[in-house]
Amino acid sequence: MKDQDGNMIMKLVDGFLSKTQKYGEKPKTMSIKKNDGNPMLCPVRAIEAYDSRVKSLRPDWARFFVSFVTPHKDISV
Repeated sequence: MKDQDGNMIMKLVDGFLSKTQKYGEKPKTMSIKKNDGNPMLCPVRAIEAYDSRVKSLRPDWARFFVSFVTPHKDISV
């Protein structure tokens, strides 16, 4: 999902607790700012390119990253 400035907003997986998050808090979101200066260094563009390449490998998974080893299962970081 993107905001009005083109920055990417990602919701973390339900049940995931970051190191600074207390148990019972609502899931946090992560905001990634785009780089207008150089499109080749833009993290939003890189995430969109990755997403388009692996979308067929993770049709209904909640996790974003996919293993490069067959079978291509979802992975956590």
